[in-house]
Amino acid sequence: MTTPRGVSSSVAVADPGYPDRVIKPNADGSVNVVLGGGPTSPGYVLDGVYTEKGYQQITNLLASTALTVPSGANYALVVCTGQTVRWRADGTDPTASIGMPLLVGQSLWFDASSISVVEFIETTPSAVLNVNYYS
Repeated sequence: MTTPRGVSSSVAVADPGYPDRVIKPNADGSVNVVLGGGPTSPGYVLDGVYTEKGYQQITNLLASTALTVPSGANYALVVCTGQTVRWRADGTDPTASIGMPLLVGQSLWFDASSISVVEFIETTPSAVLNVNYYS
C-alpha cells in the first residue's frame, strides 16, 4: 500500500476543502479521515480506516467525463486544480454552465453510491482533477 499523494508517512495534513478534517496516515499505508481533529488533537475517525486503491489524474475535461474507478474502491477524494469544473451525480451530464461547481483548490469526498455515476466537465480550458480512491 502507498501513502496518499501529499500525505507524508508520519504527519497528519488538512483535508483540502474540509478545514475541520485531517488525513492521518497509519503505519500500514492506510489513512484515517478525522473530523474535528488537527495534527496534534485526536478528533474522531469518520467511518474507520480507508485504504488507498489507486490514483487518477484527469486532464481532458472538454466533455462530460466519468471517473475510472479501480476494483475494490468505494470512495473517491477529488481535488480540482487549474480551472473550475462542474459535476453531477444524478445520471445527467453536466455542462460548462449547469451542475454543481467545484472550485480550484476545493475537494469532494464521494462514496459508493455516487462514484460510479458522477461526471465532471470544465467550465473553461485547463481544468485538472486529481483523484485518490479508497476502500
